[in-house]
Amino acid sequence: MSKKYAQHFRAEWLKDPNYEKWLRRVEGDDTKCVCKYCHCTLSAKRSDIDRHRQTLKHKKAEKPFSTERQGTIPFEKVSSDTHVTEGNVSLFIAEHCSLRVVDHLSELCKVRFADSKGCKDFKLKRTKCSAIVCNVLAPHFSSDLKDDIGDQKFSLLIDESNDITVTKLLGIAIRFYSRSKKKIVVTFLDLVELPDCDSTGICDALKRSLKNNGLELQKLTAIGTDNASVMTGVNSGVYAKLKTEVPHLILIKCVCHSLQLAVSHATAQCLPRNLDFLIKETYNWFSHSAIRQARYKEIFSLINDGQAPLKLIHLSQTRWLSVESAIVRILQQWLELKTHFGMARHGEKCYTAEILYGMFCDKENYAFLVFLKHILGEVQRVNKKFEAEVQDPTKLLSDLLHLIDSMKSKVLIPGKTLKAGS
Repeated sequence: MSKKYAQHFRAEWLKDPNYEKWLRRVEGDDTKCVCKYCHCTLSAKRSDIDRHRQTLKHKKAEKPFSTERQGTIPFEKVSSDTHVTEGNVSLFIAEHCSLRVVDHLSELCKVRFADSKGCKDFKLKRTKCSAIVCNVLAPHFSSDLKDDIGDQKFSLLIDESNDITVTKLLGIAIRFYSRSKKKIVVTFLDLVELPDCDSTGICDALKRSLKNNGLELQKLTAIGTDNASVMTGVNSGVYAKLKTEVPHLILIKCVCHSLQLAVSHATAQCLPRNLDFLIKETYNWFSHSAIRQARYKEIFSLINDGQAPLKLIHLSQTRWLSVESAIVRILQQWLELKTHFGMARHGEKCYTAEILYGMFCDKENYAFLVFLKHILGEVQRVNKKFEAEVQDPTKLLSDLLHLIDSMKSKVLIPGKTLKAGS
């Protein structure tokens, strides 16, 4: 007697013209297969499959899927000029505004440029524009970027952020020498979702992005980050972990963030706390009351011959250098604010107005703010130069050194010098 053995499903059957449209394998059981048309299970034997294909039941179930019964869909032919126009508009939308604008913009183009070449069959809405951006433009520019980088060394700028759904994302920009433009360029590389926001999760996301973009980790020469401990931690920061795999890696900390931290720590240790109260509560006094704003506008107009006051500036909790613009605005309106709070303490009988009036009458507070205005003004000037897109690195270094010398001349006693590391 012949020995029976179990036959298994073969992957090449799915490519056979006789089976590819209706035969499917059963996940987890290679001895079975399924007929898509008849919704029945068959044994994975070639003879049984062929026998089923010849049955009346299968032939009847197959007829609705036959290509002979389905007519071809008459798609309208669109000229290449129309494709170019749609691509140009999609590129404009991707660079300058949101996809929602394209519904109105496409109608405007059709009306305004109806007789122009390429606008006769022009039809572009949000769905089509999104498809062009994702499936045509993005792969094109991604491919161009990979070709431009080639096997060169490069640096990365990385930072964490949240989108509108509070999903953690890692933004990655790349800095390299562009052979096509003959200069060093900085451009967007990737935006990666972060399942975990610790140093391990960031490192894994960074490596995954480099792999997807065809870049080698060993070609990475430097990373630029903010001063967060998760990025710059000595023992388990992102830089420390990457350094174990890339020994030549250099860390470039954000100078703007360093200036922010330096100013924040210096003011927290050396300046009176009541100045912070003065700046915050002056803004809060007017922020939720239209009546107070109207009364102050009337006082300001009487003192300044009909002119309207500039709005006071809110003090940011995360960027301490924003206090510079808030201080400047308060100093510009010191007399008017003092007069307003002097009247408000009697009219509203408010304790906060009483305190603020006393602080505006104190000349020491005014002197401190004038001193801070010049100190923070110089720091802000250097900070904005580092934030600029086009700058000469050598000039930035000289500006930074000049700032340190200027601070020394204003803060230190004449004849004193800074010690190394202080």
